[in-house]
This record gives sequence, C-alpha cells and structure tokens, in this order.
Amino acid sequence: MNIAIIVGSNTDSISVDSFPEWLEDIPDKYFNLSKEKYGAGDYGLASDCGVAYYVKKHAPKKHKIDLLSYKDIQLKKFNEYDMIFGMYEPYYYFTDKRVNKGDPKKALQHFQKYCSIIQQYKGIYDQPLPLIKYILNKKRYLMDCKKIGIPINDTLFYNLRTSNQKNIKGLIEKIQKKCETEWLTSTFITKPEMVGFSKGFQKWKVSELGSKKFKDYIQEMKKSTYPKLLIQYFVPDFEIFNEVRLYWINGKYSHAIGTIIQPDSLNSDWEKISFSYPENESDEGDHVLDMKLMRQLKKYGKKVFDILPKDKHNEYPLIVRTDFGCCLNNKNLCRDYFLNEIEYMPNLFPDYNPYKDPLEAIGKEILRRIKNQ
Repeated sequence: MNIAIIVGSNTDSISVDSFPEWLEDIPDKYFNLSKEKYGAGDYGLASDCGVAYYVKKHAPKKHKIDLLSYKDIQLKKFNEYDMIFGMYEPYYYFTDKRVNKGDPKKALQHFQKYCSIIQQYKGIYDQPLPLIKYILNKKRYLMDCKKIGIPINDTLFYNLRTSNQKNIKGLIEKIQKKCETEWLTSTFITKPEMVGFSKGFQKWKVSELGSKKFKDYIQEMKKSTYPKLLIQYFVPDFEIFNEVRLYWINGKYSHAIGTIIQPDSLNSDWEKISFSYPENESDEGDHVLDMKLMRQLKKYGKKVFDILPKDKHNEYPLIVRTDFGCCLNNKNLCRDYFLNEIEYMPNLFPDYNPYKDPLEAIGKEILRRIKNQ
C-alpha cells in the first residue's frame, strides 16, 4: 500500500536531548518538515513528525510510507495514496501563516479547501472528517456531554458570524444577568470556538461590558472568522488546580498529564506550564495526581466515546484527549471537575512524559491500522 502522513505543525516538540533511541537517526530532510524554534539555530522536533518517522521506520517494507507537507494538500496528490494520516490537519491549515499570510478570509478558505479535498479523496483519511467537524463545534459536543451526564462549565454561546450592534447589545445584557443572578461573580471569561493555544482567551470584569475594549474584541473575533464565542464563569481554581488531560488511543486509556498554566503566559508564544502525573505513572519527585480523582475522570472520559462519530469501519478515533478542569461553581464540599475540552489532534507534550512515549504509542496504533486494511 501507498501511505502518506502529513506533517508540518511546527509545535509540540521534543528536544534532541530527549530523543528516544529509535528517533536518534532521523534524517535532516524529515526533521526539517516540522520543527519548533527554541532560539537562534536551536530547534526541537514537532511531535507530528516524530510519530510519522516512527511509522516510516517500523512499517513493513511492502508498504511505501511518504511524509508530506502543507504544500502537498491537493486532491491529485492525495489520490496517489491508499491511506493518509493527517497529523497536520484542517485546523493547522486554517492557522498556518505560511499558507494564509495572516489573512483570516484566506484562512477560512484554506480550511474549507482541505475539508473538501478529504471529502473527495478516494482512500482512507484519518482522523475522519466527521470527527474533526464534530469536535471543532464546541457548542455541540458540550451540550451532548451534558445530556449524558458529563459535567461541564456553564456556558453562553454567541454566534460571531451573525454578529451586529443589536446582537452585541443583547449579548451584553445576557452576560450581565448571568453574572449577577446565577454565577454571582464580577469576573467572566471569553474564548472563541475553533482555536488552540489559548488564542483569543480573555478575562473580563462585568464593569467592562459595553466598553470600547469589549466591543472591539467582539469585532476582532468575528474578523478572525471564528464561528462562535464562548462566555463562561471564571473559575479561579483553574489557576490553582491541575487541568487533567487524559489521552485515549483507539478508545483505550493510554496515560494522563496534569497541567497548570501560569495566567500571565496565556496568549503568549511560550506558555509557562507545570506538570503533574497520576501516582502510578510518575517518577520519584514528580507532582502526583490523586488516584481517586483519576478513576472518576477515566469514567467521564470513557463516556465521551458514546457521542463521538466513528469511522465507516466502526473504529474509535486514532487519538483523543479529554481535558478536565477544576472546579465547578457549586456548593459541594468536595471540589468537582468538569469537562473543559475534547481534542482530536492534541499536544502530546513529548518532552514531559515519564511514563509513556506518546510518539511511539500513536505510531504503533497507525501501524496496526495499516495492517488491518
């Protein structure tokens, strides 16, 4: 079979000093397809390229494995292959300044172009387009999670594509009422749908509603072609307790990482993150996550697969990450975690996994899927 893996995210990297043994011989021609700049002349290998090289190195010789870049996203090129694994997928194409030159309209056009190519492609594309579109529609999956008993943070949704002065006035009134009568807070957050790396995240005071700053922000989010804006209760504990990220490969729990992002680093090029790990997945000296909490979050995470689209072969998604934050705005004596996000091509933090090599784990699952065709 002819198989392609598309790379080029240029992020979520592993430093050369941390390379597992199987990765140490990666040729420059592959390394340069997806690398993250640390400083002058200093780069780490992006995780998408690490996974791709594992597959290329370990695939049976009867299979031809090619690593493609954003320049190869063309239907004619795709149809040269029986299977394509899009580690660099439509969202990355949407945000890639090499492609859209910083023009939001071009960004949306390129996203739509990539999706159209996947639809017309004759072979098997992984992750499947229905899964991609479902998870990018955060309102839909949050409401679906709520229906099946997975706790979520109370959220207002605002349609940016139909936004106008009248709608903005109505939004301001809704937020003010929500904060004063239900959330009982003077602070709330906003974040656009279809973003990553905290882009567009903003914390507000209720007193800023109606200000030029707030209205300009709404216009900027609309100009950026984001579909919706999410407005949520500001969870102060989010800056104190770990956001727990559970990784699932082919629907099975793989491993987890707890993260706390320093608030002053949000929306910056380099987020400052501290890490924790489940007690049974940690090394001596690591910050650990409570095992009782992990058991509860695994139950919630497993339920997520009840709502996720499967592919035409009834396979679970190649990789999914379920992110849980703390804590819900309630009066329970024990703090309650809630589902914050679902990711279908998540950051793997390959430099910060003492328990499992995520590049190898995903690579092995890709090889299994190739074998089963």
